[in-house]
Amino acid sequence: MIDPLHRRFIAPTLFLWYTQVSAAIATQLVPVLAPELARDLGLDPALIGVYSVIMWITAGLISLPAGELSDRFGGARVAQMTLVLSTLSLGVAAIAHPLAFVGMAVLLGAAWSLQGPAGARVLIRVVPPQHRSLMFSVRQTGVQVGFLVASFSLPALNDVFGWRGTACVLAAVLAVMLLAFRPLVRGIDEQAAMGASDPPKARLTDGWRRVKRDPVLQGLGVAIGIYSATQFCMNGFFVIYAVTELNFGLAEAAAMLGVAQFAAFVARLFWGFVADRYIGPLRLLIGLGVCMAVCGMAIGALPSDPPRMAMTALVFFMGATSGGWNGVLLAEIARRAPDAAGLVTGTLQVANYISLIIGPIVVAVAGAAGSYGLGFGIVAGSALGAAGFLYHCARRSRRADRH
Repeated sequence: MIDPLHRRFIAPTLFLWYTQVSAAIATQLVPVLAPELARDLGLDPALIGVYSVIMWITAGLISLPAGELSDRFGGARVAQMTLVLSTLSLGVAAIAHPLAFVGMAVLLGAAWSLQGPAGARVLIRVVPPQHRSLMFSVRQTGVQVGFLVASFSLPALNDVFGWRGTACVLAAVLAVMLLAFRPLVRGIDEQAAMGASDPPKARLTDGWRRVKRDPVLQGLGVAIGIYSATQFCMNGFFVIYAVTELNFGLAEAAAMLGVAQFAAFVARLFWGFVADRYIGPLRLLIGLGVCMAVCGMAIGALPSDPPRMAMTALVFFMGATSGGWNGVLLAEIARRAPDAAGLVTGTLQVANYISLIIGPIVVAVAGAAGSYGLGFGIVAGSALGAAGFLYHCARRSRRADRH
């Protein structure tokens, strides 16, 4: 039996986890079915890059007001809105016009930007301190689950319904689930509001002021940007790097990336548990930054046709470090600003979305110049600088507390 204390936060966590799953599945419609979409619409598959840029630019622009909306209207209601946006994005895609995919990217960018602040506002209030890193990490595993579900289900659905029919089927499923979760939303926000005293009105600049006053939040802002870029470049460029420069077959390279994704899923839960019980979140995040930098630079410096066992181990640890930090870092942001968790999370997410544009550009330019490995090594190596800056900020904060 689940005791009442744990029951209070399990339902909100699972609801927020599902919003992550839904957005991830909707986001993958274009990348997974790109050849079918391009052939049907007469487009160049390379335009998928434009879709991603539009999505992350939108997310960055909406991230600041997302924090204010979450703190003003309630995290669960805003999380529910992300389900609406994900559902609408699939319906818009079914229009089957190039401009429809611009609209889809905008809707999904808004959904991604709303999720972080909304989830932070709810979880910081309903989850006891001794479980926060783990529960934030559980929520974040929804991204991996959504990507995995999309990878396996979308091609199969496309074979039966075509890509437009697949978009409609997914939109219908998400709409049904949206209605099923609706009765839960008000209860979650009421539960999160108990004992909390939110300011009556928040301004966009309030988040920046909080970050400016707290050195640790400044370090976490740099870390979330650089760590995100490393993770995104691993997922987006590893296969092409392994095929073009390391002499891997396509299926073999994709399987290696699958190892990294599996490692990230397991690591999010593991690191969350470790941060709650054994190692302080800041120390863990600094260590993960160092490890992902070392693993990433090692992958970028590999010779052609490397030993497969060594490569598998390296990719596993890269996935566990570059993909496992998210829940711990977001929980620490919320812990540092519990009365304005949504607002501060939204503020720091701006660095996240900027990095998701700049990081891939660095790797793509290096690849065009002849070495994806060099570009990936540069991005991953920057995680070492982010870990060092976070360590410096933590020391500044401790010194300030002593004086």
